[in-house]
Amino acid sequence: MFTDRVLITASLMMILAAGGCSEDPTAQPATSQPTPAPEEPTAQVPRPAAAVPTPPPAPDATASPPTSRPAAAAPPPTAPAEAHPSLTGPVELPGLTVTPDEGWARRLPASRMRVAEFELPGADGADNATLVVFHFGASAGGIEANIDRWCGQFSQPDGTASRDRAKVEQREVNDLVVHTVDLPGTLIAETTPGSGVRRNIPDHYLLAAIVETDAGHYYLKLVGPEVTIERWRDGWDSMVESVEPASIAPGVPGHP
Repeated sequence: MFTDRVLITASLMMILAAGGCSEDPTAQPATSQPTPAPEEPTAQVPRPAAAVPTPPPAPDATASPPTSRPAAAAPPPTAPAEAHPSLTGPVELPGLTVTPDEGWARRLPASRMRVAEFELPGADGADNATLVVFHFGASAGGIEANIDRWCGQFSQPDGTASRDRAKVEQREVNDLVVHTVDLPGTLIAETTPGSGVRRNIPDHYLLAAIVETDAGHYYLKLVGPEVTIERWRDGWDSMVESVEPASIAPGVPGHP
């Protein structure tokens, strides 16, 4: 009897011990917070690599080199006025033909007041001389008046009058009356007609001729350094001796 009670008591104690070990059914299990995932680093989008240019193919060693085009030839220089065929040889003017020296360069007249113009190369380093031919019909004034005007464009170192110093002659050449003037001195002509401003160039020379023709008087006026004039004196004399009448109808008059 006693043994049965002991067994029953032991069984009860074992049951109570087992109940103390069980979880409280009312206890709420601890809510576990999820561990945050590590922050992803921002993805670095790689930049596209720069395109590497494809090198040109190596030239074919057997290929012929390209033919280079020759450079365009430069245009030929413009021929000077004196080289023009129409500006060489005898000069035919209304009522007059005259032949200048071959060593003179004929130029296109610098103004409408001139019917012909020539440049005589300088001698011994001196400047060139200029020959101008004027013609203005029957209204050119008297021969003596023009000679006086030319002489007034020169002065003399000793103070004498250039008109007294000038050598003036008259002769007939090929049925034409020719008046010539030979005068050295200092050139004091106006720089521009009517300007009142005069040159002052010593050792200059004037050779001039007035040719009487049916078309009116022609005035040939050569002025330049004395050394240049002396260099071409024979050419001047030959030109004066070459004048002869021409059958060309009178044209536009010039101005001496």
